[in-house]
Amino acid sequence: GAYGDFSSDLSESWQAPRKQPKTQAERAVFEHQVQAAKRKAEAERVATHTATAQKSQERWSESSLASVDHPYLKAKGIQPNGARQVGDTLLLPIVEDGNIISLQYIAPSGEKRFAKGGRVQGGYCPVGTLEAYCLSPRLHRLQERLRGGRLLRPGVD
Repeated sequence: GAYGDFSSDLSESWQAPRKQPKTQAERAVFEHQVQAAKRKAEAERVATHTATAQKSQERWSESSLASVDHPYLKAKGIQPNGARQVGDTLLLPIVEDGNIISLQYIAPSGEKRFAKGGRVQGGYCPVGTLEAYCLSPRLHRLQERLRGGRLLRPGVD
């Protein structure tokens, strides 16, 4: 058998103990089956990621700019900063090479979900990193207060 975790690229195989070792032909057949299963799983994963990317791009283009009155944004004390909105749900894009590959949805309660079947690994959020999206405006204001309006300089301050 085989098992794995695509989020960490873990891929392992296992075999129940046998009374006698496999022959070379049995090992070759088994290896062929394992490789075929890996190719099939990878093709299915790529197809799912591609379909989700297309759906995410459509949702993003059909959405509107997020309202400054969105409950989540008000609770965090931040501006939309390029986020978009569908109904009462905020949308943040996950981008790779300039293309939206997935979305993160944020409910008014603050519950966050990624698009089902979407790829996140290798992508970034141009609106701000997902948690930093909410944190960075606060950090910037805090820096200004701590340094009297003078920004901190990494490695110096």
